[in-house]
Amino acid sequence: MARVKFTYFKLLYSLFILVGSTYVMAVDVLHQSESTTALPQPELPGNVLERGPVKSLSQPGQLDDESGLEPIGDIPGNDEDENSLSERINGAGVSAMENLGEGQARLSTNFLAAVARMDRIFGDERLFEDANTSTMTLGVGVEVSRFDGLSFKHKTRARISLPRMKDRIMLEFNQETEADDVETRSQIRSAYKDTTPDLGLRLNLLPPETIHLTASAGLRLGSPSQGYGRIRASRLFPLNPLTSIYIAQELKYYSVDRWSEKSTVRLNHCVFDTWVIESLLSLRWQESESGYEPYLMFSFMHEHKEKRAIRFDVGAAWPETPHTRDSRYFLQGTRRRRLGRKWLFGEIRLGVAFPEKENFAADPFVRVMVEMVLQE
Repeated sequence: MARVKFTYFKLLYSLFILVGSTYVMAVDVLHQSESTTALPQPELPGNVLERGPVKSLSQPGQLDDESGLEPIGDIPGNDEDENSLSERINGAGVSAMENLGEGQARLSTNFLAAVARMDRIFGDERLFEDANTSTMTLGVGVEVSRFDGLSFKHKTRARISLPRMKDRIMLEFNQETEADDVETRSQIRSAYKDTTPDLGLRLNLLPPETIHLTASAGLRLGSPSQGYGRIRASRLFPLNPLTSIYIAQELKYYSVDRWSEKSTVRLNHCVFDTWVIESLLSLRWQESESGYEPYLMFSFMHEHKEKRAIRFDVGAAWPETPHTRDSRYFLQGTRRRRLGRKWLFGEIRLGVAFPEKENFAADPFVRVMVEMVLQE
């Protein structure tokens, strides 16, 4: 039975990768064909195009009455002029190709920079996992929904470079607290007591220009406390000036909860100058839980003057696949902007979820958060 489950999931996962790869290749081919069509033609010397029809002479040194030309015989250096013209034409073509390559490089750089700014504005996970310099975020907020009532949310993430280590060794700390259906302060205090933060050291094994490879070891605080070790690899592939794909693989071991694994594939494509389409697929497995947890989300993001941004998401999660009983589908819109400082952000999120545990009844929700994002 377990083998059948694994085969079923593997087929679904392979199908998604196949569809995503086909889409990326189609976008890449389309972009290359448009670039080739728009290739500027080399400019020829003006006197070449203005000479008009060429009239031939009967013999070298013989006068052609219609041409009005005097006999001049063989012209020394004529071959050199033809070679010079050919070199100028080829040079113009090479210069046009170089300008096109430089333009594509600038476009690609601007696109990747825009995606990085979006990650910073929205506090994306990649901002911290791939950080080679000190980075910290602290967020607190509340959410009101139809079924869960008032919820309190708090998260802290930190990657701090140790002195004199040249960003090779970093201190890492992760903590997330969530209390649902809050009515009294004691419920929030109880949620903090149940939190299990991770505290450890991270070693950057490879420079980020190649494969970003890190190894971590530390302690998960809580009841019971347990040690952990983690290795993570990620790579960003610019497919063309307007498309990139990000792949990450993580393997983690806890002394009590045992093994866990997470795979992430993220595709970004720029449209309408400042709009970015993102598709995200993640797959998580834990030995202490049954089955896998696929997570799929499509996003449409827009940045305005590096101060505020909006984001529209549609997605779903299927815990304990293939026999999930707690799947959740959602639609949401987020507006996020700076609050006076470059490191302080405010967020308002409106959406509706359709949880399976509530028989897929609509669960509208509103979230308000304030978050600090500090980075060297």
